[in-house]
Amino acid sequence: MAHPIERLRWAARNDGDGPRLSGVTAARALGGFNGDPAGLVTACRRLVQRQPAMGPVWWVTARMLVTPDAPHVEANIIEDLLIEDPTGEEVAYFLDGLIPGESTILLVGPPWYSGEALTRRGDITVLAVDTPVGYGLARALAPADVAAISVRDAGIGAAAAHADVVLIDATAVGPDGVIAAAGSRAAAAVAKAAGRHVVVAAGEATVLPARMWEALYSALDGQDDPWDAEYELVPLNLIETMVGPTGAMDPARAVTRADCPIAAELLRPLT
Repeated sequence: MAHPIERLRWAARNDGDGPRLSGVTAARALGGFNGDPAGLVTACRRLVQRQPAMGPVWWVTARMLVTPDAPHVEANIIEDLLIEDPTGEEVAYFLDGLIPGESTILLVGPPWYSGEALTRRGDITVLAVDTPVGYGLARALAPADVAAISVRDAGIGAAAAHADVVLIDATAVGPDGVIAAAGSRAAAAVAKAAGRHVVVAAGEATVLPARMWEALYSALDGQDDPWDAEYELVPLNLIETMVGPTGAMDPARAVTRADCPIAAELLRPLT
């Protein structure tokens, strides 16, 4: 079995897996720090420092820091919750009722949660935006028999005005918005102005309470110039519907379902 530090290094490198798998990998890495509370704190801070955009990583590390159970016990509970997340099914069900056949969906960033909704219907055309996070997305969807058209990032506005739905998979959710792949904010703003639907898929462990959200956003804000960042904030007022593990909700209500504890160790500046 790999040493906890080796598993930690692997977890810290794998933000490209998306929010859910990043959370699962973090839980598996942190589960090995039994009897080492100081090492657990350092490991948790290192993970959120390396993957600040991934809400489930903050959620996992906060739970690991406050749990009265042994790390391996809590890690197993967390892993089950994330793996069994029904958000994909809920997105598929919601879109089935929202849009008729022969509809067009603009997808900004990888469909970490909404992939099931795209693959189970054969009457949807996906406009897949080539962003730094979702580059080559149309090609990646082809093996799943999804009719996908690649859209350059310069065409986000035109695509958002044309599509029936702008579909965004969130990596984190807070009181004033969601974190998603770069380009999501522009797509949502144009879609709202054009009277199109803006739907956000936000899975288990993505919704954070205000103090944890502020720590996440502060860590992201200090990384890059906004125009070079891979992830960005989409304000809540641009979102029509948010779909999570319990189904579709008004965004203002959805952000109140945070079940992440406050871990003081993660609120200090990450240096």
